[in-house]
Amino acid sequence: MKWAFVALTCLECVAAAGDPSCFDCGCKTRVLHVLTAEGPGEHTGVQGDKLLVILNAGGDTYSVYDECQEAMFPRGENVQEHGICGVGGVEGPGISYCAGCGKDENGIVHAIYADKCPSDACKCIWEGKTLPEEAWVAPDADATTGRPIGTGNPLTGTYCRDWNILPGVVDHVADTTCPKSKMCTPACNWLQNAWCYVQEGCTTHPNTLTSVETLRPYGAAWSYELCGSANCYTNVENGAFNANFQCPEGPGCEYYRHCECLFEGTTLPASVSNIVGNPLYGTHCEIAWDLLPGTKSYTEQPECMEGKKYEGKDVDPDKCSKECNWHYNHFCYVEMHCSGLAAEHVILSAYTADLVTAAAAKYPGRTFINGIGYSYEMCGSGNCYGSAFDTNPDCPFGEDCLTCGMVKHDYKVQDCCHHPVNAIQIHHVFHEGMDSSLHEGDQTWKLPNPMDKNYGKNFVPEEVH
Repeated sequence: MKWAFVALTCLECVAAAGDPSCFDCGCKTRVLHVLTAEGPGEHTGVQGDKLLVILNAGGDTYSVYDECQEAMFPRGENVQEHGICGVGGVEGPGISYCAGCGKDENGIVHAIYADKCPSDACKCIWEGKTLPEEAWVAPDADATTGRPIGTGNPLTGTYCRDWNILPGVVDHVADTTCPKSKMCTPACNWLQNAWCYVQEGCTTHPNTLTSVETLRPYGAAWSYELCGSANCYTNVENGAFNANFQCPEGPGCEYYRHCECLFEGTTLPASVSNIVGNPLYGTHCEIAWDLLPGTKSYTEQPECMEGKKYEGKDVDPDKCSKECNWHYNHFCYVEMHCSGLAAEHVILSAYTADLVTAAAAKYPGRTFINGIGYSYEMCGSGNCYGSAFDTNPDCPFGEDCLTCGMVKHDYKVQDCCHHPVNAIQIHHVFHEGMDSSLHEGDQTWKLPNPMDKNYGKNFVPEEVH
C-alpha cells in the first residue's frame, strides 16, 4: 500500500521523498485508526513519548507505529535470524512491522514513513556486498512461472559491469551464438553493456523489475543507464535497433564511451600500412609491433632485435637500453582524449589524418575531431620511446629489465617498510589495467587505471607511429 503523506502529531510536515535522515527500521506494534473530522489524535507510546502519525492513502485512516528499532541488516536477508525487517539481535525475529524511521531530539527512534524510506535516487543497491544467498543458485527456470530462479553468481548486478557476458550468469548467451564478430548486432550487443540492480521505481534512471524469482521480493530492477550504458536490450524492434538510442554500444561498435583499440579486427589503410610495413600494425595489444620483421622500426634498427647479431656484437642486444627497449613494448591506436586514459598517455600519430578517415568509415556516425594517436598504457605497457625513457618511472619496461634495486626502490617509496600488508605497484612490468574494466576476462579490452599518476609522468609526447 502507498501512503499519501506523513505528518507529526503537532501537524508539522516531515521531509519529502529522498529524506536523507530516514533509515530502515522495524516496530513491534502498528495500530490502524479511523480519521475523524478533528484530524488525527495524539498518541503516546509505551515509553510515554508522543508518536508520529502516518496518514494512509485515501485519507480516511492513519497508522501509529510503536517500539521501533533501527534495522541492522538488509531487509529480507536471513529472515530466520534477523527477522523480516532486518532488526537482528534477540528481538529482531519477532519484529514484523517494517517502516522508515528517524530520531527525535532525544534520540528516540520513531516511524515516519510506512514500509520503508522513500528514495528518488537510483544506485546499485548491493554494491560492495553479495546478493541475498537464495539468489546465488543457477538460473534454472521456475516450474510455475518459467522465470529464472537465481542469477548463477553471488555478485551478479551488484556493481556496474557487463554481467551477461559471463558464462553461467542469468541470460548469458554462449559465444558459439554470440562470438565477438556479432557483438555489435541487435541479437548480441546487450551482452557487453554494463548494468546493475537498483531499487524498482527509483526515478533518476530508467529501470525494469528483474525476472529473477529470488530477487523480485526485494524490488530489484536492472538499469543500464545508471551505469552509463545505453539499453540495447529492449530498444530493438523487428531485428533492428530503435532510432534515437546510442546502440550498438561497446568495443568495435558504432557507439563506445571508453578507450579502445580502434582497428582491432581490421587492417590499417594502405596509405599507412605501406609506410609502417604491416597492415595490422597497432591494431591490437597482443603483439610488440616494432619487433616484427618488415616493419619500419625493425628495418631501421635491426640491432635491437632479439636473437640477432650485428657488427661488433656476439650477444643478444640490450633490450633494456634506451635505444631498444621501446621495441619490446605493446601499443595500439586509440582516439585522442578518449575516456579511461590520461591525456598524456595518448600521443598523436603522425598518420592521424589517414587513420581518422579509416576509423570514420569503420564507425559510421562517430567523429574523431581530436585525431587518433597511439598508447602503450592502453596495452598495459610503458611508453619508453625517446625522451620518455628518461622521465617515465616504468622504464626500462619488461620483466627482463626488472632488478632487485628497482623492486627495493618501489618498496621504500610506497610505504612498505613495517607495513608488509600494504598494496604495492611494481614498476617496469605489465600492469593489469583499469579496475573497473567492462571486459575483465579479455586482456585486449582492458583499460589502464586513470587514477595512476606514475605512468609516463612529465614526459614529452613524440610523434613516431
